[in-house]
Amino acid sequence: MSYSEKPKDLIKEDTMVAIQMDLSLIEVLQKTYPGEVIADSILGMPYIYAKYSVDSLQLAESETYYAKNPKQYARIYTRVKIALDQKIDSINRVIQKIDKKK
Repeated sequence: MSYSEKPKDLIKEDTMVAIQMDLSLIEVLQKTYPGEVIADSILGMPYIYAKYSVDSLQLAESETYYAKNPKQYARIYTRVKIALDQKIDSINRVIQKIDKKK
């Protein structure tokens, strides 16, 4: 496959957004709780492969394809950033409610 060719089993953009969201959250868990079983083995790449029914080659080829198509790649990561910002806002609202009750 040349890098500009669309892989026959290309992961759809919506799924790539979800995968990148999960990978971002897993990375935070791994950095926050280094060496913990839940962060390393339960929520590692095997979790991603099982949850999204993809394999490592399919994910790598899809990443490469999108990276070679900057508009699509930017759209994916813009959506990831928006979704992560929304999660942060939700968490902050919960924290504020808890702080008000103290």
